[in-house]
Amino acid sequence: MQARLQLESRDIPVDRDPFPIGRTKENALVLSGAGVSRRHCELRRSGSGYELVDVGSTRGTSVNGEALTPHEPRSLSDGDLLQVGVHQLRVVLSATLSESAAGPGDDDAAWLRALELLLDTIAELHRHLDPLELLPTILDRVLELTGAERGLLMMRGATGELETTVARGAGESDLPRVEGTSQSIPQQVLERGSPIAITGDEDMERASQSMRAHDLRSILCVPIRLRGAVRGVIYVDSRQAVGDFGPREQLLLEALAAQCAIALERSRHLQEEAAERERAEQENTRLRAGKDDEPERPLALSPAMDDALRRLERVADADLTVLITGETGAGKEVCARYLHAKSRRRHAPFVVVDCGAVPESLLESVLFGHVRGAFTGATADSEGLARRADGGTLLLDEVGELPLALQPKLLRFLEEQTVLPVGSGERIQVDVRVVACTHRDLAGMVKEGSFREDLLFRLNAFPLEVPPLRERREDTEHLARLLLARARSAANSPRVVGFTHEALAAIRAYRWPGNVRELALRIQRAAVTAEPPFITVTDLDLAAAPEDAVGVLPLKEARKVATARFEQEYVTELLQRHGGLVTKAAQEAGVSRQMFQRLMARHGISRDTFLE
Repeated sequence: MQARLQLESRDIPVDRDPFPIGRTKENALVLSGAGVSRRHCELRRSGSGYELVDVGSTRGTSVNGEALTPHEPRSLSDGDLLQVGVHQLRVVLSATLSESAAGPGDDDAAWLRALELLLDTIAELHRHLDPLELLPTILDRVLELTGAERGLLMMRGATGELETTVARGAGESDLPRVEGTSQSIPQQVLERGSPIAITGDEDMERASQSMRAHDLRSILCVPIRLRGAVRGVIYVDSRQAVGDFGPREQLLLEALAAQCAIALERSRHLQEEAAERERAEQENTRLRAGKDDEPERPLALSPAMDDALRRLERVADADLTVLITGETGAGKEVCARYLHAKSRRRHAPFVVVDCGAVPESLLESVLFGHVRGAFTGATADSEGLARRADGGTLLLDEVGELPLALQPKLLRFLEEQTVLPVGSGERIQVDVRVVACTHRDLAGMVKEGSFREDLLFRLNAFPLEVPPLRERREDTEHLARLLLARARSAANSPRVVGFTHEALAAIRAYRWPGNVRELALRIQRAAVTAEPPFITVTDLDLAAAPEDAVGVLPLKEARKVATARFEQEYVTELLQRHGGLVTKAAQEAGVSRQMFQRLMARHGISRDTFLE
């Protein structure tokens, strides 16, 4: 028996012994993100099974919500949930086809026929343009392979409850009466995430009253997993003695459930690709329809950013000096370029002076120019960036870094529109509009004596503050798509076409301390490293949604965040009250110990934190 680990949509075989997990590339499974150590933990074979050992990680490892003692092995069971940093992995210990209890030796012809049907299903799935149309066919194969009378494919609906998607009945209509099936078994499989098989008299004695009332002889139900979570089930039953389901039937049903998951995932990808293409075509149409001389307006769906751009547009044709403030990476230079593009100076140069990047001893020469022989190394005249911007716009980026000694000369340049090259005695007239940007508190610097008050007054003729990205959540998703389009082109990654729904939700919820620059860098990296066609949360390496994000999310996502927050706080409070005793906490909550442990595992809560 070979173990597997399930992480989101990945199915990872445990093909080494030991099987190390950690942050560095030497590990068999490399995980990034908060809380993952360089070498975090490892799986080891133990007899016929597997065990997990925390090898001294910083944040610890848990199994089903219970923290491991470092370097002490913990035996693993099928379906166990491992918490490694921010990642949750599910252990799968189901047997492979070759290890099934009912192999070819028992019934060669039937077994080979089953394998042929399974392979035909897989081949047809990959040939079909719309995988969802194959779900009824897959369920027909389920009945043929298992000998069941009836089968249901049930998926979790918008309310979280199971809904019947496809129903089949051998020898009956295509829609057998759902009320004649067991309702409790599919729900248990959905919650537990592991198969349930009830067959034979001993199992039926423990079965529910409703199952006995419907005279069901055998029941088999397996989960359908999508991106690491149980999203649905396949359920079959029989009222005939010949319908008993053994290990072989369970194994085949699990294989077909995996094909259903592939069909659903492919269908989702196709829908998202179609939506992405439609958005791209609409954007291209919009751009083609625009005037050639009309500058492209920066994205501003949020009221805060839209208001900032409207204010810029009102002063575009005036020659007022503009002081643009805002956090690093918020888009100050983008706003400055847009101001220039909207102004009457749009066809003249736009020149940038990075006041923080030029050495203090050279900044005056870079800005105002110099004459030959003005200083050692000045072998020729230099006009300087202020003269190079004549007729256009000069951007003083990070003007707060300007040396105090140079500030009077900049003030005179602003007042007179003249420059004095270093080493020259003759002032030169220029016609330049000045825009200054800074992330620093210039008023505070004035109080400290590191920035001239008169210069601040002159620069601040028209102040504009660019809102940080966390205050422009309406913009984040659309910004991400635009940035991905640029990154795809730059990295030559045409197969990466968009983001998963989870990734977009994380982008909307994240606080973005580095603003647009951070978003762009994460997307540039993900465009290169992501597995096509979609960028995932893991590719973006985003942490969990911050606590204050609920109010700005769509209702469905906000409900999920709020529910997760409530569960985490509720479980934590109960464990604190009962000193880490899981059984007592579960009793007070009115749920089973297993259900309570699943809640702990879901939120990475360890009882050891609360032990008295």
